[in-house]
Amino acid sequence: MTGFNSKRDAASDKHRTMSKKDLAMDSLTRICEIQQRLINQLIAMEQNSYARGYEDGMAAQAEVDIALNEIAK
Repeated sequence: MTGFNSKRDAASDKHRTMSKKDLAMDSLTRICEIQQRLINQLIAMEQNSYARGYEDGMAAQAEVDIALNEIAK
């Protein structure tokens, strides 16, 4: 618990010595970094979903091809 408090105290000390403009820029920077991480996570999730959908579609197409070949015999 001491580690958390010391980090919080250090951040608090840093913020006390910053100008309002610098504090606002620091806050905006952190918000942008968080947003970028979330966007990257969403992109990765979408790509994984697309890849799974493609694989499922290819498997379904293979099943259709097999069924059509059986009918054609």
